[in-house]
Amino acid sequence: VGNDLMRNIGIAVSLLVPSDALWRGAAYYLQSPAFMAASSAVGEPGGAGPFGGSAPPSAALVGWSIAYVVLLLAMAARRFGRRDL
Repeated sequence: VGNDLMRNIGIAVSLLVPSDALWRGAAYYLQSPAFMAASSAVGEPGGAGPFGGSAPPSAALVGWSIAYVVLLLAMAARRFGRRDL
């Protein structure tokens, strides 16, 4: 659409909750090159709409996702470590 605000919001959400960006990256590898070429030929870049990925995930995204999971697990362990069971 070309709206910079919406693009920036999408990037911020991808950084806060990286699961969607990782799914799109994984979907990129699951699609066959022939399907991606056919989708691009009919005017839909990136494959199968919301279920497709147009680019592999970057190393920074994968690194952030790993750090995100480790951080959340550490926070949960600390929180549950303080509770009486």
